[in-house]
Amino acid sequence: MNEVLEAVLTLAKSQVGYKEKPDNNTKYSRFFDVEAWQWFNTKKNPGTDWCAIFICWLFAQNCTLGQKQALSFLGCPDPKNNCAAGCGYLYDYMKAKGYKSDIKNVKPGDIVFFKKGSKCAHVGIAETVSGGRVITIEGNKDNSVKRVTHNISSDIYFGVMSPDWSKAHLYEKKEEPAAPAAKHEAPVKPSDPSLKAGDILIVSIKYASSELMLRAYPSGSAPVIQRMKKGWKVTYLGERSGSWLKVRCNNVIGWACQHEASKDYDYLTKA
Repeated sequence: MNEVLEAVLTLAKSQVGYKEKPDNNTKYSRFFDVEAWQWFNTKKNPGTDWCAIFICWLFAQNCTLGQKQALSFLGCPDPKNNCAAGCGYLYDYMKAKGYKSDIKNVKPGDIVFFKKGSKCAHVGIAETVSGGRVITIEGNKDNSVKRVTHNISSDIYFGVMSPDWSKAHLYEKKEEPAAPAAKHEAPVKPSDPSLKAGDILIVSIKYASSELMLRAYPSGSAPVIQRMKKGWKVTYLGERSGSWLKVRCNNVIGWACQHEASKDYDYLTKA
């Protein structure tokens, strides 16, 4: 078996039994909101159906293809809009890549799409094929990751995509582009030496109607992954870059500006 295919299937098997939290809240959507924000331009967690997101997650991990290669391998265009967040998008991108196959020829590692009426409605990855049946691993199946057995002769399939695994390789860290370097103005006052990892900070913006942005990396031009209100509490994670602090807010990790040189007050203060 191809080593990349084996790695993807091994990862998929390890996820069987995972259950979502209320309102489609999953680690898979959270991954794309925080660590792989460049895939989407809108937040996916919570509230978003996640079967296709689960498939993308399998390919984007460092133990499989890594983010950059996964985008290309799945046929996604340069990051924009929703990439492969929905079954229809993923189907169209993989079809354009030349992966279209047939359920009669399904094999382990194929991406199996299911229909509801005439529309693409669900997706999973084929684990094994035997005796006229295909066993798939599917995200968002009864609110969890499940192993499901289907008759190949059933009229439930929207289509099958068979990736060319020979054109993929296991991720190497050097492949991933570094986040754009942040440009910082010198803070108006020195860092608080008493600030340490685990400290609770309060969002202390000047006006109640304002919001403090939690960003994907330490720069005012970085994508916003959370909008924090005055009075919210965050946890400092022990990393800083100039006036930017790495913090956790409602289980979302990102960077927030503590203060700016042109302002005479802090955005984040110790609780």
